[in-house]
Amino acid sequence: MDGTLPAARPLAIANLEEAAERLRARIAITGPFTQRMNTPAALGKVLTREVQPGLFAGGYDVEYLVDMRLEEVIEPSLSCSLALTGAPLSMECDGHGTILYEAGCPVLIALDAPGRFVGHCQRGRHCAAAGLVIKSEFFERFRDREGGHGLAPLQDMLANGGGVRRLPPSRRLAELAHQSLSDIYSGSLGELFLEGCTLSFAAELCRIVSEDDAQAGRSGLGPRERERAFHLRATLDEHIVETPSLDALAAMFAVNATTLGRQFRQAFGSTIFGYVRSRRLDLAQLLLRSQDLPVSAVGYRVGFASPAAFAAAYRRRFGYAPSLEAGRSRGETIAR
Repeated sequence: MDGTLPAARPLAIANLEEAAERLRARIAITGPFTQRMNTPAALGKVLTREVQPGLFAGGYDVEYLVDMRLEEVIEPSLSCSLALTGAPLSMECDGHGTILYEAGCPVLIALDAPGRFVGHCQRGRHCAAAGLVIKSEFFERFRDREGGHGLAPLQDMLANGGGVRRLPPSRRLAELAHQSLSDIYSGSLGELFLEGCTLSFAAELCRIVSEDDAQAGRSGLGPRERERAFHLRATLDEHIVETPSLDALAAMFAVNATTLGRQFRQAFGSTIFGYVRSRRLDLAQLLLRSQDLPVSAVGYRVGFASPAAFAAAYRRRFGYAPSLEAGRSRGETIAR
């Protein structure tokens, strides 16, 4: 079995358990099933494949047919998942609390011991996500090279059990995630294409982590202040549509609003308001490219008060109107 389930097929509990095993994970799925292993639980496709020793591609594009409770135990590894569609999904992880997966926001998890994740899938819900899983053996091929190597930031996170980290939105990662779930090629060409997408995803992921660390390192902030800034950014990502006021954020982090805003700007080179607006527009672009939604609906969904305000902000950010996004995603020429 090559690890890819054909598009839009019924997926039984056994299919989902087999997919997890290919990622060296174990899952337990419970729900109102009459025949546990053979009951169709979802409709769509699941992708799990080891593309190189220790490097796994993972993803899914499914609609759940029943309510399910999913419990997953993941071996020590570094994983990055990027949700592409669907409402935010939360998972509870022992030792790390609630992990929120939102469309467009990469979530990086480093585990130095097996981790237990618990979540719930609701009937009728459509979700799509893609990413990778890296085991320690993937880095072995780089061990004998002189000096450091470009994957050191990821290897260090895995070696140090770096926990959960929400990364800034990345259009490049989103493009690679979409491509890895596509059916552009089949057979050996499909395997080669998926391997290329996954390696590119790993390279881009490492670049983002390196630049994020470098930006925070240049900030002049101490470790405690940098950690607060990263925590604040994660909080903003979790509440990007209904963002708490600056005063509420200051109370949440037990520091005055002026200091909080200054430290955030030092860490990330952007004001809190600027980051929120940029993040909303990135999310809007992803929705316009991946879902057939009216422009006004997308604007409201990402937190803009009016279609006019959304359209004006979108044009300032990307240089063209949001109504032209679908054509741009198909490669059409757009007059600005």
